[in-house]
Amino acid sequence: MKLLLILTSGLILRLIGLNQSFWLDEAAQVIESSRPFLQQFNLAADFHPPLYHLLLHFWLKGGSSEIWVRLLSVMLGVGSLVYIYRLARIRLNQYLSLAVTLLLAVSAYHVYYSQEARPYILFSLLVLVSTYYLMKKNYTAFAVSLIACWYTSYFTLFLLFGQGLVVYFQEKKDIKKFITAFFVSLLFFLPWLPEVKRQLDVGFGGSFTGWQEVVSFGSFRNLGLTFARFSLGRLNPDNNFLYLLLVSPLAVFALWSLYESVVKRKFTEYAILFWGPFTLAILISFFLPVVAPQRLLFLLPFLYLSIVSHLGGVKVVLYLLIFISLASLAVYYYNPLFQRENWRAAVSYVDQTKTESLAVFAFPEPFAPYQLYARYTPAIGAAVNFRVEDDDLARLSANLSGKQKVYLFDYLRELTDPEKKLELEIEAAGFRESSVNNFEGVGFVRTYEKQL
Repeated sequence: MKLLLILTSGLILRLIGLNQSFWLDEAAQVIESSRPFLQQFNLAADFHPPLYHLLLHFWLKGGSSEIWVRLLSVMLGVGSLVYIYRLARIRLNQYLSLAVTLLLAVSAYHVYYSQEARPYILFSLLVLVSTYYLMKKNYTAFAVSLIACWYTSYFTLFLLFGQGLVVYFQEKKDIKKFITAFFVSLLFFLPWLPEVKRQLDVGFGGSFTGWQEVVSFGSFRNLGLTFARFSLGRLNPDNNFLYLLLVSPLAVFALWSLYESVVKRKFTEYAILFWGPFTLAILISFFLPVVAPQRLLFLLPFLYLSIVSHLGGVKVVLYLLIFISLASLAVYYYNPLFQRENWRAAVSYVDQTKTESLAVFAFPEPFAPYQLYARYTPAIGAAVNFRVEDDDLARLSANLSGKQKVYLFDYLRELTDPEKKLELEIEAAGFRESSVNNFEGVGFVRTYEKQL
């Protein structure tokens, strides 16, 4: 009954605000997953394997509204609650198992990505499934779940590092079974390797200056930001003292539980499963800028398991973590600043015009959310090579012919048009800025009207 209550509460928390606008990555995901079946394997521009794309492809047969699309992730998020409980029960008593399940149920960060139409929550679930079967020593099921992990996220490599350490230090007699399962899973992943190479060629092909800073973060920043995200979700308080005050408990409890694991040599598997992959990811990020907190979401359950296994009996620890999570969720639910980019409102504003108009983006093509939401106002991308050049300006000038209004989106324009060439070209064509509207996450949309 208590588990059912926690699962129900977790479900409700993940349903609140599910109708937010799709943001950039989600809209791109929906567009990609809407393509014909065979095209789901053409993912050169998206650094992810195809499993989530395939699941969403079939899920979209039931509809494409924000709520329906995200319900898939909600179900996966609730499934994670089931499996963290099952995993905990292998070593912990019922009270501690329920406690760790409750922590994950109310986690602001886990809730956020249980509402996101992206692969992160699927990977988080599969990681728990694979670790569950590893702990149960069911190596056939472990190998199958590993295959699913490989086809969901390349961060399976970090997971295997942690799992391998656990087997080596605690179950050496099973090391051959673990290695066999690993190679079996890798064998099934081999057909995807050519696509991995294509993705790497695209991802590190120097698309444009500053993009890596957008999709990833510096190594040392990753260290602190991951704990901040795990503690507060997407919240980012302006007051640095308050920020530190709210993040410190999780970091302190994490280090405390690590110390307890080393000194008492109890429940060390949980500490290894978190700190092993986490440390490796931070080290790798010095050389490959691919690490970001959302890609480490799969480690959050292990962090909670490590803390609860050592400190779960200290109720003030649980109460404090739950309070911080619920407070963070409340702010997330009621403050649009911490929600997703409001492209739906921005596109609706542009689409309401009754005159000949054009939307302009400083990108090779209109951003995915605009393509998804726009119904009436045509749009062009005015930075074919990720930098506004003379050919782009000439093409823009030709497209302005006969238009009465132009909507210039500032979204990511500081990367592709730092010299503000687009607005100068628009003004040179006889348009004058009449208004500027700000939409949460999207930024400024500048309206220009033709001067008679």
